Amino acid sequence: MKRVLCSAAFVVAAVLSGAALPANAQAVRHVQLGGGVQYPLVSQQFDVQQALGYHARVGFRIKENLWASGVYEMLTTEDDLKRKADVDIKLYGVSVDYLFKGDEGIRLFLTGAVGKGTLDWANPGPSVGGRPDGTDLNLWYEAGGGLWLGKSDRWSVRFALTYRRLSPDQPSALLTGARGEVVPSVDFLWRF
Repeated sequence: MKRVLCSAAFVVAAVLSGAALPANAQAVRHVQLGGGVQYPLVSQQFDVQQALGYHARVGFRIKENLWASGVYEMLTTEDDLKRKADVDIKLYGVSVDYLFKGDEGIRLFLTGAVGKGTLDWANPGPSVGGRPDGTDLNLWYEAGGGLWLGKSDRWSVRFALTYRRLSPDQPSALLTGARGEVVPSVDFLWRF
């Protein structure tokens, strides 16, 4: 609940900061809100089922081709240990997108992100190997690229393919160590 409130406060602060800029500054620097879906292709060594996840982002244009965003991502799935118990993975952090120069309608970009998170597993049975059911993710990071589509100054669609690495605070039943995954995603972005 505390993280949800912090995320909501971050969104409100972003909106208010965009409204507080002088009119000529808004033409140069934009605020961007976005949301979308991702489908993490998890490692065989990360004992969760693949599923569709959701994310939100609040971004700020730093330079013409450079955006920084706060991101929040949630994946709700089941374990891969035949217990069919719910698993919740929540990630929050900061990402940066660098857009290559080109046609405004179609642009290639590079992206990178870093942050923290949580892994919660509603294990119905005894612990696995004496390890805890859930853990904090003391670090996750990703890097990749994609395609940014948008003919309008207000709306864009962002397709990305990244490699993500998750590192638990302590080994848990589902995530015993740092694991990687490939993450295709799509975002719908609105700028103001």
